[in-house]
Amino acid sequence: MDQLTIKDISRKNLENKNILVRVDFNVPQEKKDGQTIITNDLRIKASIPTINYLIESKAKVILVSHLGRPKGFDNELKMDTVAKRLSKLLGKDVLKLNDSIGTEIQSAIKDLMPGDVCLLENIRFYKEEEK
Repeated sequence: MDQLTIKDISRKNLENKNILVRVDFNVPQEKKDGQTIITNDLRIKASIPTINYLIESKAKVILVSHLGRPKGFDNELKMDTVAKRLSKLLGKDVLKLNDSIGTEIQSAIKDLMPGDVCLLENIRFYKEEEK
């Protein structure tokens, strides 16, 4: 069986659809001068062609990833720094949501416009993620 890629889905079939994409944004970070910085963004850069294809297809892009191995909520492992770096790489704002599930998240996703990108909070804040 041939392996398929995102480009095997026609742009017409993606337009105005909510597309949930599991990405690997588990990037190394460190504190420098009181700021959290990403020390290697290759994993983020690897997702850019897929995300751009979805943006160009006028999809509503919802990204989900983990960062580290937290045991519950951990301020140090929030996705804020990743969202900022992704925004810079895409050349457009990425809406960073402060959770991964719930009615507020559903509402925020419903409000996305075609071509918008949002990043859910670290999915590993939920114990069910590793189960």
